[in-house]
Amino acid sequence: MDWTSGYTSKWRVMYVDPNTWADLYKIEGIDSVKIARDCSEETPLLESAQFTVTQDIDEDFPYGWYRIEMIATQAGSSELVALGTFLVDRTSENFDHNSKLVSLSGHSVLYPAIKMFFEDGSYVPRGMQGPVWCKKRLDETLPYGIRIEVKGESFTLNDYLVYSANDNYLKVIWAMLDTSGWCIQLDGWGNIYILEIPDHPTFSLDHYRARIIQPGIARERDLSDIPNVLKVVTEDEVVEVENNDPPDISEVSIPARLGLRFYEQEVNPTLINGESPKMYAIRRLRALSVSETTISYNREFDPDVYLFDKIEGYIRGFGPVEEMMIERQDIECEDGIIVDEQSGIVRGLWSGETD
Repeated sequence: MDWTSGYTSKWRVMYVDPNTWADLYKIEGIDSVKIARDCSEETPLLESAQFTVTQDIDEDFPYGWYRIEMIATQAGSSELVALGTFLVDRTSENFDHNSKLVSLSGHSVLYPAIKMFFEDGSYVPRGMQGPVWCKKRLDETLPYGIRIEVKGESFTLNDYLVYSANDNYLKVIWAMLDTSGWCIQLDGWGNIYILEIPDHPTFSLDHYRARIIQPGIARERDLSDIPNVLKVVTEDEVVEVENNDPPDISEVSIPARLGLRFYEQEVNPTLINGESPKMYAIRRLRALSVSETTISYNREFDPDVYLFDKIEGYIRGFGPVEEMMIERQDIECEDGIIVDEQSGIVRGLWSGETD
């Protein structure tokens, strides 16, 4: 299927067998679906869905896994694409003049992982491959049929990581991945991929794929929460790394803030691949020292574009963009498929140079 060319489409909602992860039967009576994807939360579930029924029907909507699918037809051939798989329950019923309005909420496939908690004193062994450990924890919580895959070379943990009884599985998984530059991506079939955050564009936002007339452009100018000193505390040492760039290079450096030090402190962070606390502090302060320009736009649907992907292209009113990361996607299923997307262009505010 050439997604840059015209095609016709229709969508459907299927009930999924949790044991085989295959479609069982079609769910009738759903008028529209809105899928929201977002990776900005501290422990992101990455996506959710809202299903709406406005017909006056007597239809049972069972608790379980629903899959939203699109059948796209082009030049006489068709392709089946999954838009998302969700754990669904009925959230509300309203009656108006003998008509029933039913709303269903769909939770991400990661949702069961926020309902599982570690026992107090649980730990990850030294030398463990972090992504492999994350995969095993997800395997313990999710339906048997879900495919969970680690992509690329893994990273190893320098030391033990201990967690408390208040930590749920997903919170710990994201904490480990985030500080290591890794992420989770979900495809429409509900499969889970654990991988390093892409570092180069994989998708071109050209005029075939985007309907950009008046894109929304917003620059983040509140830099007050960006630290210029990172203090790392481990059992063996305390390390501080400072941003002392000249004001014309960094707006948040110590000289730019008239000598003021804005601290961020991390205690026993996740050190990987043999890095020292100072190496970690440099890597982490560089990651924290950024400002962002966000751009919102509509584009044509493409099934192979995910949250955290890097894209490039020309944005009218902004100009050429060499690299920006997808942070949010809203997909609306009614008469067709519409994708509303937000991406962020990150600008570094520290050269990374230390004394």
